[in-house]
Amino acid sequence: MSQPLVLIVDADVTTARQIRDHVEAAGCTALVAQTAADAREIARAGPPDLVILDRDVPVDSIDKLGRYLRVAPERLVLMSASIAPGWVGDTLVLPKPVDHERIGALVGSLPGARGAA
Repeated sequence: MSQPLVLIVDADVTTARQIRDHVEAAGCTALVAQTAADAREIARAGPPDLVILDRDVPVDSIDKLGRYLRVAPERLVLMSASIAPGWVGDTLVLPKPVDHERIGALVGSLPGARGAA
């Protein structure tokens, strides 16, 4: 079984690097994009298993980006300091600053990742 692919979209290089480290520690492949355009370009090779998106990255529409990246809403995770953590429809919102344990548990639950059931 191949490693799950997690696409991290965050303009903050330090935050993206920290998330990438947790994703890789969970046994997943991590790709980083700093813009929505970069994310779309990366996704041309194939849809990621999970997208972690900083809410502050400019996008036309989060739903539209999810469709373009070919991920279901439940596989799109938003990080935000301005939206209350929890579920917004089918999309999970995580607080910023980033809860690295939560990120590790989330990606670790993907099929093929370390820690997946």
